[in-house]
Amino acid sequence: GVRGMDSGNSEFGSQANVARANVQQLLTNIATITRLSSALGGVKDTVDLRERLHRLIEESKLLSVDTKEVIKDLGNIANGGYQGGGSGNQRQRMEARKLSDEFTKTLQKFQEVVRSTLSKERESVAKAKRISG
Repeated sequence: GVRGMDSGNSEFGSQANVARANVQQLLTNIATITRLSSALGGVKDTVDLRERLHRLIEESKLLSVDTKEVIKDLGNIANGGYQGGGSGNQRQRMEARKLSDEFTKTLQKFQEVVRSTLSKERESVAKAKRISG
């Protein structure tokens, strides 16, 4: 009946909100990781800084795993593959695809930032060894 459709819509809406919030949080984390990693090898480079960086990277990894699941659910709901969610609809499919694209872009950005952070870290460790050696 009509009520089944509603539960699909509200489920989609709340999952879409979660996905959006997660992507936003990932973007914030990426900005912070970028800022912190720019200090690697410089005067502000400390054990504390590196721990913060690694914590943020780990948190972001977990967040991206969660977000991937949420996006997958959104796709299922939008395509009508959700219990009691009706047959899905075009608007939801478009929204799900948009969020999926945004997430994919954000994930790529995150992976690039992590790669460059880790290589900066290795460089600064190598440099420190050369200096102290």
